[in-house]
Amino acid sequence: MALPSSGTITHAMIQQEFGGSNPIGLNEYYGVATGVPTSGTISNSDFYGTQAVRETLITRGVLNGPNGSGAVRRGFSQANKSAFFHPESGQSYSAFGSASVTSGVVGGYDLLGLHAGSYGTNNEKFLVVTVSNPNGTNPNWSNLKTKWPSQSTWKTLPRSSNSGWGANLHGYGIIYFRVSNPNFGDPVYDTWYNINSGTQTQVRFE
Repeated sequence: MALPSSGTITHAMIQQEFGGSNPIGLNEYYGVATGVPTSGTISNSDFYGTQAVRETLITRGVLNGPNGSGAVRRGFSQANKSAFFHPESGQSYSAFGSASVTSGVVGGYDLLGLHAGSYGTNNEKFLVVTVSNPNGTNPNWSNLKTKWPSQSTWKTLPRSSNSGWGANLHGYGIIYFRVSNPNFGDPVYDTWYNINSGTQTQVRFE
């Protein structure tokens, strides 16, 4: 999510958007976004309207849910992090797939999982992002963009219109995206679900 285009911008707001270490020093952020100086004098006002672009490459795996659940998950997850709408209490799920970058990818938090799933008698479709979230803070980003490495155009799923947030659930947080078209043919969903294990997909969080 972009920083304000006017008004007050604090060091803490810059760190929330772009990550970084404490104590905060603006020299950590040379060239971090368009318009931010790459050397010399740098000030908070240089960050007006800037936004971090966080990108990772997912190599998709597939995991079937418990017997009789009808659950299938395709994408990436660390062990026990492949939640649907919330972490399944008392149930264990293996890791599947992989991500080239996980540290700080989602609004400064680590990416623990990103998968497509279908569930229940209506075969409901959705995408789920799982993030490290020890303090229950809602990660600061607006759009999930996805494409295959061979594609030139990103497909965008706006968080503002198609998402929900579950804070500090079992020590991490989840963000889910309902897919508007429950049938195959939805381009965002098919990029994730209707593709074989091992396929690679680029993902950005902006």
